[in-house]
Amino acid sequence: MTRPTRVHRLNVTYPEGSGQPGWRPPGWHDKHCTNWVTSTPCVWDPAENCCDVEEEEREHGMGQIDGQGCFLWPKARQFLSKRAAERRAVLLRSWGADAEVVTSDAVTWPQVASEEGGAAS
Repeated sequence: MTRPTRVHRLNVTYPEGSGQPGWRPPGWHDKHCTNWVTSTPCVWDPAENCCDVEEEEREHGMGQIDGQGCFLWPKARQFLSKRAAERRAVLLRSWGADAEVVTSDAVTWPQVASEEGGAAS
């Protein structure tokens, strides 16, 4: 017997004012090497004229500042794996949002012809 398949999503409540120009999440500074910020606080290195965040951290959830100076939150995609939903929730919480992972009921997939002993279409 296989384990039931479930999908996950986030219920997110963003901090008041976070859609306004000039709002920045905790730990943000405008001296990042690029226009991103991670959930891990970084330390400015004057010798390198850059912050010390590892390359791997840059790949994970990045907020950005748009041309009008507004912080752009990462997309709260509708359907995620459990691990991806939990990671995204931690990231959003680190920036002051409330994020709750919601799990679906078991997903029922339509039966495919190959599962019935016939050829797949």
